[in-house]
Amino acid sequence: MDLKEEILRLLREDPEFRREVMELLGLAPNEMRELKELVRQLTEVVNKLVEGQAKIETRSSEAQKRSEERLTRLESAVEKLAEAQKRSEERLTRLESAVEKLAEAQKRSEERLTRVEENLVRLERKVGNIGARWGIDQEEVVREFMAEVFKQEGFDVSLLSSYTYVDEQGVFGEKGDVYEVDILKRNGTTYLIEVKAYAQPKDVSRFNHTCYVVSKVLKLENPVKMMLANVVTQKAVERAKNLGIRLIYGEVEQ
Repeated sequence: MDLKEEILRLLREDPEFRREVMELLGLAPNEMRELKELVRQLTEVVNKLVEGQAKIETRSSEAQKRSEERLTRLESAVEKLAEAQKRSEERLTRLESAVEKLAEAQKRSEERLTRVEENLVRLERKVGNIGARWGIDQEEVVREFMAEVFKQEGFDVSLLSSYTYVDEQGVFGEKGDVYEVDILKRNGTTYLIEVKAYAQPKDVSRFNHTCYVVSKVLKLENPVKMMLANVVTQKAVERAKNLGIRLIYGEVEQ
């Protein structure tokens, strides 16, 4: 209890104290009553001031609390924004890394494509050289090779005839496919012959199918399939052996 409240309490409750105060102040009883009234009024004013101050402090406290809550929410929002920003930066970093890897892969693909193109150019040059080497002389070389083989085999070239079959209905393949072969008959044996300057496995397979088609069309039984080639690949030799084709050649290209 502070001094003011203690004095007020003594004035209200202690007559002796009240009398001494009156004597000190030189107050008459009626003046004392007036003083008491003034004190009461003053007390009411002070109480109201105290209450007002308390309300102000309460409102201020509530406002402070609301401000702190808003500040807390703001801090939370800022933290979430910072986390979102961090995730965005991480995603952007991953995206940049992916783009870099894609660019590197694209670069490697372009380098590989460049090498392929260079290889194709070299291959075209080699083919061109072969063509230049065989160009004009190819027909003559094949003719001489064929004549030599026929001589060794004892074949009469005058008995050789060419046969062409066009598969109009697509019975043996696509419609309009053309099958050409040379036919020679000797001592009751029919020879189906094809002459090529250069033979690969696909050429051997195609000749084998041609022999099949011609045999069906002409109703030939067990004809001898003979392919003459100036140059062959090793795989063409193996394919001919597997298909029962007699392959006569001058040179094997590995």
